[in-house]
Amino acid sequence: MLHIGKILAPVDFSEVSALSSQYALELARIFQAEILFLHVIPELSLAARLFFHQRVRTEEGPEIVDEEKRKAHARFDVFLDNLPAQGIQYKCLVEKGEPFLKILQAAESLKPDLVVQGLHGTTGLERAILGGTAERVIRHTQCPVLTVKPHGKMEKVEKRFRRVYRKLSALDLQRISDENQAVIDEDLLRDPMGIKKSALFLNYYSPEGLVTALEEYGIYDLLKKKGFDDFVLSVKVDDVYRHCARVYWGGVEDPSHLLIELILREGTIRSARDGKAQDGFAAGQHSLLIIEWLCLQNPSVCFSPDRPPLPGQTHPGLGIGYEILGLLILMAKRTRKDGLLNRPQFYHNARVYHERFKFFDPVREGRLLALMRDTGDDPLTDVSWAIHHGCLRDASAGEKVVWEGGEQTYPLSPKLQDYFASRRYRDIAWETAANTRYRIDWEKFAECVQENETRGG
Repeated sequence: MLHIGKILAPVDFSEVSALSSQYALELARIFQAEILFLHVIPELSLAARLFFHQRVRTEEGPEIVDEEKRKAHARFDVFLDNLPAQGIQYKCLVEKGEPFLKILQAAESLKPDLVVQGLHGTTGLERAILGGTAERVIRHTQCPVLTVKPHGKMEKVEKRFRRVYRKLSALDLQRISDENQAVIDEDLLRDPMGIKKSALFLNYYSPEGLVTALEEYGIYDLLKKKGFDDFVLSVKVDDVYRHCARVYWGGVEDPSHLLIELILREGTIRSARDGKAQDGFAAGQHSLLIIEWLCLQNPSVCFSPDRPPLPGQTHPGLGIGYEILGLLILMAKRTRKDGLLNRPQFYHNARVYHERFKFFDPVREGRLLALMRDTGDDPLTDVSWAIHHGCLRDASAGEKVVWEGGEQTYPLSPKLQDYFASRRYRDIAWETAANTRYRIDWEKFAECVQENETRGG
C-alpha cells in the first residue's frame, strides 16, 4: 500500500507555489502526513556582481543572511494564512544558496516520501531568469516528485482578450474626437483627394481608438495598480512605413515618464525563394505586422542585486509583457495580417518570445532550441550577459559563437500555421537542435565580472 508520511514542498511564494502547496496540503490531509515547507533564498547571480559588486559585498555578511531568513519566515506566515493548513502538521524551513542544490540536500537529509513542487515561478520570464529548478530536481532526486503546472498566464490573457476583441467594433477603434476631426478637416483642405490613411495608426486605429483598446484590454488598469495614472498617449504616423505609439504617465511627455514605446510597420515574408516551392516547402507570401521596437519600462524604480538589468535595459520592466503581446497579436488579427513578427536583438528576447513565436527559418529555430536546452539550468540573466560578452561557445569545436537574431513569427492565418506545422519545418528544426551543442564559457564571463569590479564599473 502506498505510504506517504512526509512531504517536502519547496515554495517561492508565487501563485504557482500557492497552488502546489494546496496539493501538498490535500495529500497531507488524506495520508495524515507532515509537510516540510522549504524556501530557498537564492545566491546573487554573476550578473548582479557585474552591476552591483560594491553593494553585493555589503549584503553578504551573516547578519544580512539572518535578516533575509527572518523576512522569509514572516512571508511564510502571510503565505500560509491564505491556504487551508488548519489541522495539518507542518514546519517552515528557510535556507540560503542555490535552490536546486538546497532542495536536493533537503530531500536527502529529511528523506521525504514525496516532493510536491510548482513547475515554474510567477511568469515564464521569471522561470527563465531563475533557471529550471523543478526540472533539475526531477532529474536528480531519488524520491518521487509531483509537479504542479497551472494554466499558463498567456493562455488566460488570450482567453480574456478574445472576449474583449469580440465586443469592440471598428467604430469603437476608429472613433475621432472633435479636436482631431478639426485636424483632419484641415488636412482635407490641403489634400482634397481625401483623408490621409496615415492619420490612423496602422491605417486602422484612431488615437481615441487606441485609448479605448488600452482601457478595454485592461492595460491602463494594470498600470494604475503599479501606481501610475494620468496617462498621455502620443501617436506618431508621419512616417508612412513606421508608426509609433508612446504611453506616458503623470500627464507629462518626457523620457522620465515614458512607460511604453512601440514602433510597428507592415511587411511581408516569403516561405520559399522567388515564390517557388523548394526543399519541401510550399511557396507563399505572408503579410505581417512587424514589431520594430517595443519598450516596457518602469522609470520609477531601480535595478537591484536580486533583479539586475538584462542587456538593452535602462529601467526595470513593467510586468505586463503578456498583456501587451496579447494586444499586439489581436492588432495583427484586426488588420488582417497573416502573423506578427519580431526580430529579437538579444538572446533573452528570443527566449521569452519563444513561448508563442517560432523563428521563420527552421535552422535558426533549431539553434535556439539547442541553446535553450544547453543553458536551461542557468539563470537567464547570466546567460544573456555571457552571450552579450562573447562567452558562447560551440561545445564541439570550442569556437566562439555570435548571437544572431532573425524573424520570430506568431502565425495567425491557416497558410502560415501550416508552414510551421509542416513535416519539413519540424524535421529541419529538430535535426538542427539534435546536431548542435552549446556551452557558456563561465570562466571567461567570471573574468569579465572581475574586470568590471576592478574598474569599479
